[in-house]
Amino acid sequence: MLTKTITVPVKLSDGTDSGGEPGFTGYASTFTREPDSYGDVVKKGAFAKTLKEWEESGRPIPVLWGHRMDDPDYFIGDLRSAMEDDHGLKVDARLYPDAPKAQRVRDLLRAGAVAQMSFAFDIRDSGTIQLSDGSEARELRDLKLYEVSVVPVGANQDTSIEDVKTPAVADALTPGEVAAVRALLAHQTTPEKGAADDNTREGAEATCGGKAQSRAEAVARLTQQIRALTTVGEKGDAA
Repeated sequence: MLTKTITVPVKLSDGTDSGGEPGFTGYASTFTREPDSYGDVVKKGAFAKTLKEWEESGRPIPVLWGHRMDDPDYFIGDLRSAMEDDHGLKVDARLYPDAPKAQRVRDLLRAGAVAQMSFAFDIRDSGTIQLSDGSEARELRDLKLYEVSVVPVGANQDTSIEDVKTPAVADALTPGEVAAVRALLAHQTTPEKGAADDNTREGAEATCGGKAQSRAEAVARLTQQIRALTTVGEKGDAA
């Protein structure tokens, strides 16, 4: 699973025209033919299939803070609507009125402290194209959308759009590294070492063996484990 981040104007709404719920509108992706730093362009229609799949599922597309899938508190809203137009993927998001983090994000958006959206996706179809200047780019033609996030990423100094992609945690780690992370996490929380080792081996096999319900869930779990490892490392440095 990858993420793409873009700096775009975000318009806050007070909810008067959407059932009284606050939110924001903007573009989670644009169809500019200027390649990003990874040499990619997104083709118009790339979201058509995934938007139809979301509609048929009857579930709303989640809105997160910073792609934090591991903590339900960071699910700050969902999309009231998402549609492609000539410019890109236009979204209308609501922020949950009773969620403290959602209201904090709304304050940050209002203050201009954050002004970027990002989306998590998988590539289902792509190809190489030649641009008008003779250079080549990878054209993303069919994307599977998982969620849209508000992100605190600094704006690109050269352009008003910044695209950032990162590989899925499950793809970045070997099974041995995943097991080591889980073992260290269990060591911090479980006093019985023998039982912890057995459980962590089973947990690593379950995660890396494809037994998670979806790649998105696997990424969320591994992200949580990496965060725990980082915390442990910081404690060790302080000591």
